[in-house]
Amino acid sequence: MRSGLQYLAAGAALATLLASAAPAQDLPLPGDGFAWERLGTVGLSANDLAFAADTALWSVGGAGLLRFDFSGGSAPGEWLLVNDRGTSGFHRILPLGRGPTGDTLLVTSFGSMHRSLDGGITWAMVHDEGYHGLYEVSPGYSHAGRLLTGDYGGVPDSRAVAFSDDRGATWTLSAIPERGGAEAFVAYPPGSAYAGRVLATGSWGAMLSDDGGASLRESDLWQFGRFEGHGLCLVERPAADGVAGGLRALAFGFDATEPVLRFWASDDGGETWADVGALVEGPPHGVGGSGVGLVALGGPSALAVGGRGTVYRSDDAGATWAAVGRAPEIAATVFAKTAELGPDGRLYVGLGQTGPSDPPVYRTEPLRGGSVPVEPDAPDAPEGVSVGVEVRPNPASGGAEVVVALASAATVEAVVYDGLGRRVALLTSERYGAGRHTLRFDGSALPAGVYVVHITAYAAGGTATATKRLTIIH
Repeated sequence: MRSGLQYLAAGAALATLLASAAPAQDLPLPGDGFAWERLGTVGLSANDLAFAADTALWSVGGAGLLRFDFSGGSAPGEWLLVNDRGTSGFHRILPLGRGPTGDTLLVTSFGSMHRSLDGGITWAMVHDEGYHGLYEVSPGYSHAGRLLTGDYGGVPDSRAVAFSDDRGATWTLSAIPERGGAEAFVAYPPGSAYAGRVLATGSWGAMLSDDGGASLRESDLWQFGRFEGHGLCLVERPAADGVAGGLRALAFGFDATEPVLRFWASDDGGETWADVGALVEGPPHGVGGSGVGLVALGGPSALAVGGRGTVYRSDDAGATWAAVGRAPEIAATVFAKTAELGPDGRLYVGLGQTGPSDPPVYRTEPLRGGSVPVEPDAPDAPEGVSVGVEVRPNPASGGAEVVVALASAATVEAVVYDGLGRRVALLTSERYGAGRHTLRFDGSALPAGVYVVHITAYAAGGTATATKRLTIIH
């Protein structure tokens, strides 16, 4: 185990690149910052929100198991109560798609996991560990379809992390360090420097795995103290001093010793972490002082949601954060419990309350990340730098060619994003000469839909970007 001095030395290089986030002393008022829209009339007291592949939104919490179906259009409708028998103890939910008898759902409860094959009507216990974390490795990634679960706290020999390769029917305990609990997971995408690596965070720090979560080892951010409400995501690291960008891992947690949300960043696949600042969020326990969610918006942009309903945004890969809004109805006993980015680009925030009533779910207007241009085929070309992109065939049923055209030599980073602005593939991050260069992209394992191919060219004369939409059909 590394000492505190080793931790400080390992994070020093990264820390010099990042400005500490200034504490936000004055939080926005409830309802500020966005055109908040209440989702349905039903109060949920949602412990968790999760979108299915068919875009339906599932919730578990005080009101039971509910489903919100957007298939009839974008206008808000109403929540459908699926099951109110004993589901208030369900803590996390993961929809796995439609099976022969209905939707397959996984939920974690107090130290156990349950699975339903009929859309939540009947349940069977499939695992006697786990409470907080539920994660599915995305299509096209290493270990695609693998499920991971964990408990945030972890006690010696708790074996609180496990994985499943059969849609949750059976679970295998992961090999983990002592006190190796986890509640947040993220996997590095194909083509990235650490493709296939899985990161996990819990109350004892950050762990990493190169075998899809079957075994995890300590990073240097380990046993730093008890934190609550962890979040974890990957964002674009901006290019600096002629060095092409890459992926940066961001993690945050609520410090149980002081009323702040504290952030860390890693540029080396989660091996070493630097403390990049803290935000004043509020006192702990019972009044929503903990962290709720950390979501990537695409490019260098991310959102962090605190338990007091405050939404913080960073557009520089986590170096600085600003409070940009706050969920409605937040009060002394009403706080945010869960946050999820929807397939429509909206932030969904579920509220909870210490009293008997069930607060609702709210959503924002559609949000966009900082580096993926809104308009496709709209290059931003400073003097002396020019880049263009073609994709063929388009639509594509499997593989596609991405042709990058350069007017002069440049370092090229070619990234594919899904409809939520999440990176699904890194095609290249190399230096090329002037001319046309063909890159190959295999989208056969990805769901059908619209993706964005984003090209960034770094050269002495500046930076240029170009994008092209790619439609994948099966």
